[in-house]
Order: sequence, then C-alpha cells, then structure tokens
Amino acid sequence: MLRHRLTKRFPSLGSRKDRERENATASVSDIGSGSHGIRLVPSSRYTTISRRLLVSAIHVGLNGLHEALKVVNEAADVFGPLKSVIGGLLACIERTLANHEEMARLIKTIDHLASLVTVRLERLGATNASRKRMLKLESDLKNIVKNIEDLQARGFVVRLAENSVDAEKLVGAYQQIKDVLNAFQLEVGLEIERNVQDLLNEVVIRDLRRSRDASFRAAIKTDTLSRGPCTAGTRVEILDKIMAWARADDADSPPVFWLTGLAGTGKTTIAYTICERMWTENKLLVSFFCSRQLDSKDSRLIVPTICRNLAELFRSYATKLVPVLKGDSVLGEARIHEQIDKLLAGPWSASRPGRDGLPVPVVVIDALDESDDGVEFLKSLLRVVGDKSLRGIKFLVTSRAQPEIVDLCHSFQLPADMICCLHEVPLVDVQDDIAQFLADKLPELRDTDEFTQLSRRTDEQQAKLRKLLKPGATSGSTLLLDQLYEQVLSTAFDEEDEDFLHTRLDILHAVVCTQELISIPVIAQLLGLNEDTTKTCVDSLHSVLYVTPLDHLVSCYHASFPEFILDAQRSRFTAPLSFTKAKSRELEVFCDKPVFDARLTDCCFRIMTSELQFNICNLPSSSTLDCHVDNLRELVQTNISPVLRYAARHWGEHLLAAGRTDRSSLHDKLKAFLTDVFLFWLEAMNLIGSKSLCFPLLRLAVGGWNLKIWDSTTGELLQELVGHTKWITSVSFSDDGTYIISASADMSIRIWDASTGKQLRKLLGHTKGVLAIAFSHDTQYIVSGSEDLSVRIWARDPKVGNQLKQLDGHIDGVRSVAFSHDDMQVVSGSYDMSVRIWDVKTGQQVRELLSHTKEVWSVAFSPCGPQIVSGSADNSIRIWDASTGKELKQFSTTSTVISVVFSPDGQNIVSAVGCSIQIWDVMKGELLNEFTSSSHVCSVMFSHDGTRVVSASNTSIRVWDTMTSEQSKKLKGHTGPVQCLAFSSDGKQVISASLDKTIQVWDAVTGRQLKEFNYTLEDSILALSSDGALACSVAAKYGSPLKVWDTAAGKLLTEQYIGGEVTCLSFSPDSTHVIAGLHTGSLIISDSRMGEQLRDLRDLRGHTESITSVAFFPNSFELVSGSRDGSIRTWDTRNGENIQVLAGHTRSVTSVAVSGGGEQIVSGSKDKSVVVWDAKTGECLYSLALLCIGSPVSITFSPRVEHPQIAAGLGDDVAVWDMTTREKKLLRPRGHSNVRSVAFSPDGTLIVSGSGDGSVRVRRNIEDPESWHVDKEGWIWSAEDYESDSRWYGARVYYSHRLMWLSPERHLSLLTPGVAMIMSQKGYSTVSFDDCHIGTDWHKCYHDGS
Repeated sequence: MLRHRLTKRFPSLGSRKDRERENATASVSDIGSGSHGIRLVPSSRYTTISRRLLVSAIHVGLNGLHEALKVVNEAADVFGPLKSVIGGLLACIERTLANHEEMARLIKTIDHLASLVTVRLERLGATNASRKRMLKLESDLKNIVKNIEDLQARGFVVRLAENSVDAEKLVGAYQQIKDVLNAFQLEVGLEIERNVQDLLNEVVIRDLRRSRDASFRAAIKTDTLSRGPCTAGTRVEILDKIMAWARADDADSPPVFWLTGLAGTGKTTIAYTICERMWTENKLLVSFFCSRQLDSKDSRLIVPTICRNLAELFRSYATKLVPVLKGDSVLGEARIHEQIDKLLAGPWSASRPGRDGLPVPVVVIDALDESDDGVEFLKSLLRVVGDKSLRGIKFLVTSRAQPEIVDLCHSFQLPADMICCLHEVPLVDVQDDIAQFLADKLPELRDTDEFTQLSRRTDEQQAKLRKLLKPGATSGSTLLLDQLYEQVLSTAFDEEDEDFLHTRLDILHAVVCTQELISIPVIAQLLGLNEDTTKTCVDSLHSVLYVTPLDHLVSCYHASFPEFILDAQRSRFTAPLSFTKAKSRELEVFCDKPVFDARLTDCCFRIMTSELQFNICNLPSSSTLDCHVDNLRELVQTNISPVLRYAARHWGEHLLAAGRTDRSSLHDKLKAFLTDVFLFWLEAMNLIGSKSLCFPLLRLAVGGWNLKIWDSTTGELLQELVGHTKWITSVSFSDDGTYIISASADMSIRIWDASTGKQLRKLLGHTKGVLAIAFSHDTQYIVSGSEDLSVRIWARDPKVGNQLKQLDGHIDGVRSVAFSHDDMQVVSGSYDMSVRIWDVKTGQQVRELLSHTKEVWSVAFSPCGPQIVSGSADNSIRIWDASTGKELKQFSTTSTVISVVFSPDGQNIVSAVGCSIQIWDVMKGELLNEFTSSSHVCSVMFSHDGTRVVSASNTSIRVWDTMTSEQSKKLKGHTGPVQCLAFSSDGKQVISASLDKTIQVWDAVTGRQLKEFNYTLEDSILALSSDGALACSVAAKYGSPLKVWDTAAGKLLTEQYIGGEVTCLSFSPDSTHVIAGLHTGSLIISDSRMGEQLRDLRDLRGHTESITSVAFFPNSFELVSGSRDGSIRTWDTRNGENIQVLAGHTRSVTSVAVSGGGEQIVSGSKDKSVVVWDAKTGECLYSLALLCIGSPVSITFSPRVEHPQIAAGLGDDVAVWDMTTREKKLLRPRGHSNVRSVAFSPDGTLIVSGSGDGSVRVRRNIEDPESWHVDKEGWIWSAEDYESDSRWYGARVYYSHRLMWLSPERHLSLLTPGVAMIMSQKGYSTVSFDDCHIGTDWHKCYHDGS
C-alpha cells in the first residue's frame, strides 16, 4: 500500500522493484490514511529498497518544505540567506530514517507548518519585519542542521534503528524544527491578519453600532469596585483553570466555559482578571462587559461589538464581513439570531482557511444576565457553536444562575469541568481568599491580634453572606438584605424636613431609573435641582451609591439595590425619623418606575426644547462633512451639554417605559417636540455620534397603545379601547362580531365587548410580547403566539378556565396563528422559518411544513377545506395541503409578505407586500389585482362578503372595493425590461413595450401614464412603429403567431403564423409592413394591417446565422439586416435580391439603423464598435469611438437633417455622436441599468431610453451645462468652478461643493439637469436649489420668528 503511493509519486522507485523486493528485510505497514503515516519494524540489516522507501517517504512528508524553498528561490534578495540552510536541512532529512511513530507524526506536522509558511510568505511580501524574522529563522535552523550533521558524522544513522536513545535524539532535533517553523508561521500569520486598517475604514464597518462601554479596557470600567482585578493571591485555582482552558488550542478543548454565581460573588472581578492576563500575554481577546447602567445593557450591541473587534484581529474575517454589511447595512439593528448567523457565524466560517494554524481567540462576555435579552443571545450563540459554525473561537460567559440560562447551558451539555459555580466553592478556599484580601487591604493590621480575630470569623461571615445573598432567604418576614438597605436609608433620610425628603427620593429614583450612568450636575439639571443639594444627597447615600473618581458618574454599588427600590412591598418600611414628632414613621422609598419614567420623559423634552437650536455647533458651511471639520470634537463638547446628550439619546426609552402614565400630557409634548425641534434633534444626534439611534427612538415613540374601532362604510372612528401598556401587535373580531381580542408587547391578551368597548378579561401567561392572536370560529377559544416561542390556547369564558394548552416546538418567536375551519387544528408561522400544524384537543404537533427559507410572517387556513396559505420574508406565498403537508403552489412576490389571508369562498388570496395589496387566484396562480398604498402595508383582510379588502399601514387604514376596477387599478409603470420605445407623431406621447407583457402610453411632458394594455403572455420579441401607433409581438419559439396591436385602442388588429422562430421585428417607415428576422438567417415580410404574408425570403442565401436586427430604408422596399455571423446585408424586397454585403465587424451585430435620407447605415456589434457605412457603395465611412465598456444596442438616427446624430445604448449609459464633427457625449441617466432601447423625438430635441429595470427616461438633447450632478453615493454636488491660486502663479484650482444627500430610492429616480422626465414604478423626484441658502450661507435658511 505504502509502496504503491510512493512509486506513484516517485516513478523511479518502480523500475527496480522486483529486484529490490527480493532483498527487502524491513517491513512497512500503514498506520493511517495519509501518506505521512508510516511505521517501520526495525531489522538487523538494511537494504537499498528500505533506505530508498524511507527517504522517499520523508520527501512526501516534507513536500511543504520543498514548496517553501521555491518561494525562497523566487525572492532571493529577501530570503537568500535562508536558501542554504533549508538546502542543508533537506540534505539531512534525505540521509535520515524515520523509524517510529513519533517521527512520522513530526514529519506530518512539519509538512503542514511548511505549507502554511509558504502561503503566508507569498501573502506577506518583503517588509523590514519579515526580513528580521527570516534572519532569525535562518539562525535557528542553522543550529539544528549542525546538530543533525554532527550526529550523522559520528555514524548516528547506522545505529539509529537499534538504539532507541539515539532515535529520541533525532526526534528531539525534528521537534525543534517543528517549534521553530510554528513560531515563525504564527508571527507572519498574525502580522497578515492584523493588517486591517483599510477594511476598518470601510463605511459599513465604521457605522456598525457597537457599545462604547463594553470593553474591559474602557475607562469607565476601572472606576467602580466591581470592575477591578482580583486581589493578588486570591481565586488562584479558578483563574488557573480558566487560563488553562483559554490557552489550549487543540481541537478537543471545549468552546464554551460558563462561570456562574450569586450576585456579589466576584464573577466580574474574575472575568476582568482573565482579560487582564490575556491582554498582558498578548493573547487574542475580545471582551463585552454587560451592565444595566451602561449602553452595554443592549443585547443587540453584543454581536456588532464582537464582530468589530474580531475584524481588528483577523483580516480574513473582516474581508468576509464587509460584503455582508454592504449587502444589508441594517444588520446592526436586526434580531439577535440574524446578527449571529449573518454577521458572526457566516463570515467566521467562510474565513476559516485564512486563520489556519493561528491561535484561537477568546471572547469574554460578562454579566450576561444584565443584558436586556441575554437569554436570546445565549440561545442563538449556543446554536451556532453547536453546529460548528464558530469553530476556532472560544467563549467565556459569566452570569447569575437564572433558570433560563441554567437550562440553556445544561441543554448544550457543557462538560462538568467547564462550569464553575462560585457559590459552591469550598469554604476553605473562600477563607484563604478572604484572609489574603484582608492582608492586602489592611496591611497595617497584618500582624495584630485584631487581624487574627477577623480572619478567624471568616466561617461565620461567609455563612451570613451566603444566607444574605440567597434568594428567598428570610428573617421573619423581611429579607436580611432588606434590613441592611432599610438601615442605610433610615440614616440617610434622618434629620431633614418633609420637602427635602422628597427631593432626596427624586435624586435616588433618578439614579435607579436613568438609562445610563450620569453625573451629579446632569442629575441636577435633569430634575431642575440645585447641584449642591444633589451632591449632598448623593454623599449621604454613600453606603449604596458610588461616584466614579475619573468620570464622576453616580452608580449603585450592587444590582440588588435597584431591585429593592423598585419593589413596592420591600421598599416600604418603618424607620425612626428625628424630624417627625413621632418616634418612627413609615418610610416609603419605593419608585413607581412608569410614573418616574414619565417624569424623566417630561424632563428630557424640557431640556431639548430649551437647548436644541439650528446649527448648534456653529459649523461654518453645510457643504463640509463633519469629518473634515478640524475642531469638531471641541465644538461638540462646548455646545452640546452632557444633560442634552442624555435627553437626546434616551427620551424615547423613558417614553416607552412610562406606558400609559400621563399619556395625554406626554402626547402633547411629543407633538411639540416633533413640530418644533425635531430637525435640530437629528443634527445633534449626528454630531454626538448617535444617529443610528434615531430610527429606533422614533419607532418607540410612535408605537400604538390604544385599540380603535372604525365604521368601514363611513370611515368614522366609533370607539377607542384603552388598557394595554405597550404597543398592540394583533387584533381580531369574533365571527359573530360580539367580541374583540387584542395582543400586545406588554405580554397580555385582552378581551373586549365590541359594542360597549368594555374590557372583559385580561389573559396573562406569556413571558414575552404576544405577537399574534385569533378566535376560533365558534368564539369559544383563543389561540396566541409569542416571542417566548410558545403557542397557547385559551378559553374565552372564565368559567371554562384560562390557559388550556401550551404548544411548544418553535425555536423562535411565533408571528402568526389561525384556527382551521372546523376548529380542530391550529396553524402557526414563526421566525424560525417553519409552519406547524397542531391538534387542538391533544396539543400535539401534527406536522411541520419546511420550505420557506426566511421568516414566516403570516399563516391562514382556507375557510372551505384543508388548505393553508403562508407568507414569508423569502418573497413567496405558498399554499399547502394541511392533511398531507404537501406544498401545492408557490407565488413569487417582490418583497416580504407581511400578511396573507383567504377570501370567504376560498377562491382568492389577498396579500400585503411592501406598499402593495395583491389579490391572487388560488387555482390559476395568477395575480388578479393590485392596489397601492402610500406607505408600507402591515395587515390585510377580506370583508365577510368578499367584496372589499381592508388594509392597515403605518399611517392609515384603507378600504378597497375589489369589484370596481377604477378604484382598484393603479397605473404604475413597467415591472420588466423595456425592449422598445417610440414617440407619437406629434411628440407629445411616449409609447413603451416591455417584457412584463404590457405596452404603456405616457405623457411626454408630465410623465403621467395615460394607458396600459397587456399583450400575449409568452411574447418576448417586440417592435413599435415610428409613430408608436402600432406594436407587433411574437414569442421566441417556432411556429408562434405574429400579432399587430393598435396602441391607442389596446386592440389586437391582426394575427398570422410565421412558420419559423422569429428573432427580431421592425416596422416600415409608413407602418404598412412588418419585417421579421428568423433564427435561420432569413426574412419574412408581412402586411401590418391585413395580417397577410407578402414575401417569404427564406429561400434566399445570405446570412449563415440568426438575424439580430432589421430596419427599412425610407422607400419602404429596401431593408438592411444584421446577423450573429457578423455581417450586414441590404435587400430589395421586391425581388429578394441581396444588394450589398457590409463586412467589417468581427463579432455578432447587435443593432442596425438607416438614416432619414437613406444614404447611410449605422451598425453596432459585440466587438464593441459602432460603424457608419455608405448605403450605396457598402464602404465603411468611419468608426465611432465607444465611451465605455459594453456592446451598443438599439442604435438610431436623429430625424434632424441639419444636425445629424446617432444614439445608442451602452450598458447603463446612452451615447450620442454628432455625425458632422464626430464628437461624442455620454448621457448618464443615473438610476438606469442595462439600457435596452433608445429613440429620438420627431423633432430630435429629446432622447428617450428604456432600461432593464423597467424605467423610461426622457432627456433633452441639447448642450446644457449641468448646474449640479449626483454621485453614486447619493451626494448632489454643485457644478465645477475654479479660482486662481496666487501661490501657483494664478493657476486655476477647480472645486465643487456638496449640496445635499438623497437616499438611494430617491437619487436613482431624481430628475437631474438635462433629464426631462422619468416614467417608472417609483415615479420621479425633483429638487430645486432656487433661493436656497447652502454652503457658507446656510445660517440664513432658518429664522426662529423672534
């Protein structure tokens, strides 16, 4: 077996194999599948074959070193000194016999390392650092080679097989080779991976949301007692265990280590120490310390922050991450599981080859329980760790032992030694740590009796601490921890008057309720208090509050204190207060968080209203980017106060947390904020680097808490139902119209009386927001789906009960639920991409439907049978057989299907897709009708009689009549490539024909769509007459009929069968004839009015391949044709004679056209040339230069004889040539993609182009200098100007200024200078800079009215 592999690679071995086999005395056996795995059984004699086989085996094992030597030879100037060393090394290897398993293993390892060195040297190139490393490698290898040569000189090889001691010496030498190569490839690999600055400068990386406070090195982390390292000499065993795990790079090392414990047991301190040690040792480290008081509480920041830090460490990962972010820039705001899949797991897995052989990075995530959705993060993380998508990365996670986290870690089956519970550490270890801590903190007492006594009491204190921190532990009816807080607060609030007591409570509650740590001055300004008073209060609470020495931020010592303050029962107690006449009184320090959040919301609005203003930082010009303002940081620090920063960043979170508290008052203040200072707020948020928070804050602010009932006929608001404390996610009427149910993010379901609006019941049980609800058809039951992954069935009647069943199985939030027509089954759709069917009686899952590739947003049963419809973010609607689970049909849409439901008769489906409401025929699978809303539609429903559809969007509710075509139909432009264009004879209309099977008529001045009609579904070859009055179409297959249409009436005029496969069409100038080019290279002429075939030119010899383009001469009896064979031919249609053959193109001809007088022919080809020919002689007059890469299409002559021009589509551009001067200009109608058709207006003053994106653009054909232009990123720039520079003897210095920025959907449909009109689905946008104050005059654009 081994010899076969060796002789296959080294043929010279096989030529003497028979003779050498007779003398062989050493046996060779395989020990593995690879060619490096060999074991030799020693023998007393050696023969030629044994030595040859062994040396060849070593050659195989060290192939990587040979490759490395090639690299050395190719870069001798850099690596020359190493060449002789490696040569000597190989010579030693060839004289050495690998005679046991350890040597074979080393050879295999050296092979792999040498291959890595080869690849990395090629990637690194020549640098000063690489030269130094090569010199060191040369020196190290020289010493090793010398040792091996010395052994050989003493007859070492001869003794090798029989002397195990000598064999070990050789193994040791090769172990040194392995170590040297490994150290070298690590240094080179890390240098390559850390060269990422160019990628970090990518906009998508810079704009990726991440936490400012999460790193263990962040300044704020060192300011609190909970964020320092362990005292030297403590936690030794735990720290050593974790560090041993972190340093292990072998594949068997577990990828996750979980450190857990009760509050205050030192988890964060240990995590900090691990980070500090790894940082000191230059290990690859990423850290994320969660905190309720910092921005690191936001779980959606964990993944982006980790990804950004990993991108700094690994270029290979950053290279894969950047295109993902460019493809979907909002992933930083996506749900956690999507962030982990697309930002972390996907790019990390794809970049694995680039990290081969490098150390494994460790990600430390501390206090996960303090993140707002840490459980969801951990669940998604363990999922991808379990499926090996994050192989080559380790996670140290610390948290309290919350039940959900405990269940997740146990379900992941972490090894027992990878879980460390601090509250279970042996008492003796704790005693030693406490003694060491005391010795460190109280060195002056170390040798005193007091210290000895204090140390002896560690048993008692540890027991008390355990009892104190144990949840549920009580002393009488009061927690021991509560007694501590009661004593502290009683002391702090003693000897003060009643008013000052409330002031202190306000300050305390502000510390507990603010969204991030804030300073004493910010607290004072936020609450409108005196700063000295605030400081006095904070100082009096020094036992529970802490002021960081660096940033002076106020923080709670421990997370249990806010929990105490926010608990109404625990924080109401009796305390002795000296300022009351009684010896004691009941002191209530309880903070009603919604009420106080309402107050903080009001405070934020007050601060923003008073401090926000236009151009708050007095920036000199609107044309200068922030990054180009030299002293911007100083300007921001000076003009945007810390309290304004807080108010601007967090008003929305306080508004949401306030729930229904003081709703009307807050609504008025929100309205005033949006009306008066909203734009100033956006400017300030951008300046403080928080622009990514704007949309989430606004989304929180406009969430709906109230349920409204409308009259569908009159549109009158009938009732408003109040009760939910967060936004409502789903509502439903009972079939008899007597009840309404609503679901909310407040985790509740409410049942209402539809006639009176009275709340009848409130159903609680879900542990997260409820996303979907539905009534059973008999109105007795309710089904709900939630973010907590469960589906639950409830009884409407309280006499029957509350929650009847909980259906578990989904692994992500349940977005939609529905009952079957007989109420025996329930269907659910989930973000986990599945549709599941459940038995209502048993609660068991009947089947799971898996075809969708993205989140399922909506599901519904048919009212007439066992069919289910589902809509998904994968842009599809699917119909299923509920009895078998078989997928019956699939409809494709252009965007996410948010809502889908059957009509009452089950024949149709209505769906919400983007801003559209679509009605589909279930049997035929056809789109019957489509309505368009002004904003995104979030829900649709049929009326009970099926005659109307109601839709809900972000801003309105609309009722649509499904029977009235005038109401339902909205003319909106082409949805497929525009193949041909024409102006009407008076130039007032544009006619376009598209592959979307429609011909549309437009007003050339206003861009309004005047008419639309459909032609045959299969037709894909199109042509328009010169005046646009007629259109012809045919399918691109053999025997398809040629049809001629009246575009004004939308009627089919004639139809005739060709008897061949048509490849192109064209009308004669007088529109009386149609010429069809065939796949065979022949032509057929037909009467366009009568539908009769006039002449069949198929028997004529000419083109050898299919015809690609045809055009008539002005006399209507001569024509020109272009073919895939590269030739152009002119024909006389009266006798079929081939008049001229125009040869010159080297590839297929794409388009031909004839000038208005018939004297010239122009042709375009895939050889990327445009050629003008003399029509009479066939001579090439001249070739026109192309301005961009691409083949010219749809070439046409201008009708203006006095100013002859040629126009053609070139990729995304339209090129125009002046035939007199042969000068060229390139029209770049931004937003166009893949120009398919071009035409001149009758007077030649306009050029119209049709695009592959379905849009039509009309441009003025004049030399009009652009007053501004748009770049590809959406920036509008002023026209280029210049000024004289005296430093360069008056030389002109050209410049241009930014005017404004437009989003992609706007700037791609913008009427730029020279573009008269855009006809498309998206319509068009205009911008005018008349009377605008832009640039250095921008301060004039705002007047405050004072």
